[in-house]
Amino acid sequence: MAPKGGNPPGPGSQNGHGKYRNRALSILGQKADWVMDKLQQVVSQSRVAVAILSTPALDRFELVDLEAISPERLALLGLELVGCIGMVPDKDSVVGLTPRVALAVELDDATIAILTERFVRLMQRAIARVQTDYLPKLRTEAN
Repeated sequence: MAPKGGNPPGPGSQNGHGKYRNRALSILGQKADWVMDKLQQVVSQSRVAVAILSTPALDRFELVDLEAISPERLALLGLELVGCIGMVPDKDSVVGLTPRVALAVELDDATIAILTERFVRLMQRAIARVQTDYLPKLRTEAN
């Protein structure tokens, strides 16, 4: 539920953005420094970002909210952090944002394209949910 007069909670909200960024940086901090720098750059520049998790064999991938992961949960699920995808500002883009990927492992172009597509669809569903769930309530409150 959205705070009164504010954005719905989440990685894209102004109210919660710092919390998500700090969480991401703590999770990313487990990787080697050179990898961490790459991942931190995408997370810190992004309006919204998700973690890319995978099995050690890189045969299954999940996109997960950074707030929902912890080292303990990763170990329990048998997954590890292999990268992140975020929406970063891009003045040349039609919508003003473009996806950016940072990886801690090497992945082929087809896998990166599939993960990016999944991320964009996830963002589209989140925007549609906000439009359906929050905008009508805001219009009612405004009247």
